[in-house]
Amino acid sequence: MKQGLVLEFEWLASGPLDSSTRAGLAALSIWVNGKPANELEDIFAKTVRRSMRVSAHDLAIWLAANWWRLRWEPQRESLSWKMSHQIGAAGGGYAWPSLSFVSDGEFVSVIGQPSTDWGGAPVRYLNSIDEIISAREFELGIDHYVEAVLERLTSCHNVDSALIDVWAAVCEERQNPEQSNERKLEALLGYDPDEASTSVIETLQGMATYLGRGAIEEIASASQNDAMDHVNMLLEHQNNAIPAVVPERDYLCQKISEIDRSQRPWQQGARSAALVRNAWGIHAGEPIANKKLCDLIDIPGKILSGEADIEYCPMAAGFRNCADRDGLKLILTKHPITGRRFELARLIGADLSAKTCETLLPVTNAKTTRQKFQRAFAQELLCPFVSLDEYFGGKIPDDDKIELAADHFHVSPLLVKTALVNRGRLPRYELAV
Repeated sequence: MKQGLVLEFEWLASGPLDSSTRAGLAALSIWVNGKPANELEDIFAKTVRRSMRVSAHDLAIWLAANWWRLRWEPQRESLSWKMSHQIGAAGGGYAWPSLSFVSDGEFVSVIGQPSTDWGGAPVRYLNSIDEIISAREFELGIDHYVEAVLERLTSCHNVDSALIDVWAAVCEERQNPEQSNERKLEALLGYDPDEASTSVIETLQGMATYLGRGAIEEIASASQNDAMDHVNMLLEHQNNAIPAVVPERDYLCQKISEIDRSQRPWQQGARSAALVRNAWGIHAGEPIANKKLCDLIDIPGKILSGEADIEYCPMAAGFRNCADRDGLKLILTKHPITGRRFELARLIGADLSAKTCETLLPVTNAKTTRQKFQRAFAQELLCPFVSLDEYFGGKIPDDDKIELAADHFHVSPLLVKTALVNRGRLPRYELAV
């Protein structure tokens, strides 16, 4: 079984091999975890096959040029993101499948859809795919593919200097920690290599030295061009942040650090929350009331009431005092109490899972591994899925029962519905209703 990302090809003859495009013409098959990603119907030949006849060279140079963004940039809706993550942007006049590579930093989702409108194209792609591979598997798949294309061009005495130069630069940068950090930050900001302002990159790199690289990268992912302004706004609000203490912090940090990192972020988050509930003596199925949550982390009860003043801030965040092992201060942004509880829970998860050297703990909307972990942790801490499923008696609930469950666990109906969708109890389109 072809685990990970595998790009297989057979070279096709197309007259004189006098150009990289001709020399690189191939019958190309893309496999993800053993599943074909580009099975197609040839309209004119009236056949079905698992390979597409395209320029392997054109795809290779697109992969090389976009390597940093493909590897690190989280999902966005911009045209720039689509041009860097959907292989149709490889162009060349070929009929490419609707296939995207979506990274969260540690895993890459390969997502494809069948052709919805023939529109006179010579082929029609037949299958949908939604598979997750590790970032390492993604890197290996791309490396093997690009190297094979370069070997083909060399054997045909048709060396493409553009592909050689771009790929050599990518490989060199990957081996250099300083350059790698810069390229990663550019990609998280949504820029191609060398497109971001040098001063912006240098400033953010400087902030990373005292706030933590992970924190700056998360804010870059979420805020993009506003990243520096948002960091400065958080620092301005630091003095007004709420002091808090996470019980059993050292013990929990150690236990959470031992969780298998090959697990999906949501699995790690759910497992971590279960450890916390157990360490804090919260019984299975027991909702965490507002007063209990405030008492547990030693914050004023008014924080989870309508009496709290919530100042504008671009995102929720935590601040650690490295000189004080228990020192933690919190910035909350949500006005609904359920939203504020969710932010609190995410910040607890952030504090227990982030590296010791990170003094800033952002809570953002970025679709990164860290944020996926935080959301899963908060959901499982406040509303454990097993308890939620028992509440519904294992049955699929209607909207009224979802509202009742939300009241019971002191969370939003959206959180309940999201938990049900993520565990396959409800179809994903329910979240759009």
